[in-house]
Amino acid sequence: MSADVTAIALSADRQAFARLFAHFAPRIKGYMTRQGLSPARSEDLAQETMLTVWRKAALFDPARADAATWIFTIARNLRIDAQRREGRPTAPEETTMTSVPWPCSAASSAHTAAIRAWLSCRKFM
Repeated sequence: MSADVTAIALSADRQAFARLFAHFAPRIKGYMTRQGLSPARSEDLAQETMLTVWRKAALFDPARADAATWIFTIARNLRIDAQRREGRPTAPEETTMTSVPWPCSAASSAHTAAIRAWLSCRKFM
């Protein structure tokens, strides 16, 4: 498969692309569907992934990754980008500081309230 990506990069080999498309497009669609996307959206992202492979084949480095790894990384990144554009969460929501139970005693409740107030107005990067 790496040879096919290299052939696309060097000579825009359509037969090599057809082989890659036939092999990876159904697998990418299945991956996207298992990630919770609709079959239609999965198909769109599979095609977008393969179009990106065609356009960016020159960036493929077989010394860094196998073709399958490179292609599925493109697919994953496109899925994340699509979900961000649609305003959907990409991962389970993280626990926030306000949802963590605080050990409180009557003596420290004022101190705890002050810490919570301070934390709620801080932005962590």
